Amino acid sequence: MPKPTPTQEQAYALGRRLRERRQSLQMTQEQVAQVAGISLQHLSLLENGHSSRGRTATPANPTLGLIQRLAKALRVDVYYIVASIDEVDPPQDSDDVVTRLPDPARGPWGVSRAKRST
Repeated sequence: MPKPTPTQEQAYALGRRLRERRQSLQMTQEQVAQVAGISLQHLSLLENGHSSRGRTATPANPTLGLIQRLAKALRVDVYYIVASIDEVDPPQDSDDVVTRLPDPARGPWGVSRAKRST
């Protein structure tokens, strides 16, 4: 059975998600790459939707382990990184982005992670 390969549009959406989160944390590519244990070049390729094997027509297809390390470096759940990457249509306005992306302070189903006092 062949290994599923993401489309280039999905790879671009994943890259945008990584870049936007990194920038919202005011982190450099160097900082994220170091925490995630990858090279600066590898992170740059991922943020641009390309495979670590080069800038050919191969879309980025990071392993689950790498996605987990990137999520930790970016202080979000894995779900935040991969959610809605199939939605490749650009948002119509900035408010649409807020409603489409999961809140990293909440779990994948919108449940707050904050401890409740009893």
